[in-house]
Amino acid sequence: MIIITHPLHNGAMMNFYKPKDLPRGEIFTRIVNTAEDMDGVTTLWKEIYGKEFGWLDEQADPCTDNYHGRSTYYISWLNNTIPVGTMRIVRSNDMGFHITEAVKVRSLYHRQPIMVEVQRLMIAPGIRDKRFLGAPFGVYGCMVKACFHHSIANGVDIILADCHLDVAKSPLESMKKMGFKETGETYVDSMNGLNCTILIMETKSWIRNIYNNQSNFNNYFLDIKDWSISKSNISGIDKLYLPNEGCIHA
Repeated sequence: MIIITHPLHNGAMMNFYKPKDLPRGEIFTRIVNTAEDMDGVTTLWKEIYGKEFGWLDEQADPCTDNYHGRSTYYISWLNNTIPVGTMRIVRSNDMGFHITEAVKVRSLYHRQPIMVEVQRLMIAPGIRDKRFLGAPFGVYGCMVKACFHHSIANGVDIILADCHLDVAKSPLESMKKMGFKETGETYVDSMNGLNCTILIMETKSWIRNIYNNQSNFNNYFLDIKDWSISKSNISGIDKLYLPNEGCIHA
């Protein structure tokens, strides 16, 4: 078995498996609220956005990032030992978002909503096309579900995201099927020089779409029928009702 290890803040080492030899197991997705969880996020940043894509310095540390202080992080663990997916949701303030470095986003909406931006969503190679107990629609599905419940729990009106256009596989079409809409605005990402399109989603529209289009994927989002937390552990989210975001960012 091929394993990469990363030094953690406490001097210990964290495993990160090469994609060709990932073990079977169960996915657990949760809010980052421990040092170990944050170390898992850091490991994924370094391995995926650092080594795999070359978009970040391999020494990149989320805790020193400009958006860290107003971010809520989520992480997916394989067997509660191996970090395999992460994202963060950034709250708005006067300093704006990564996207607003290029575009005045508030001009895309008619009022002053509660707005968040989804950033740094990444899944470990070898995991991206796989399903697990706890991740019946993959780790990407776990991240999207976490975003959905986070937005409801925190009264979020608008979710912003961007998609790189100059990559072999883009989540653009799957995001549009979920209800994200292209704004028509694009920009060049200062992190990697790639062209990005900006997408927007109204939470109320997302909820309406999920309720009006019953499917296994949408039932998974809602934790109903065979996809209920009370019936099994395939939901991929440890808790349905998330705490207020003021208590959960690392």
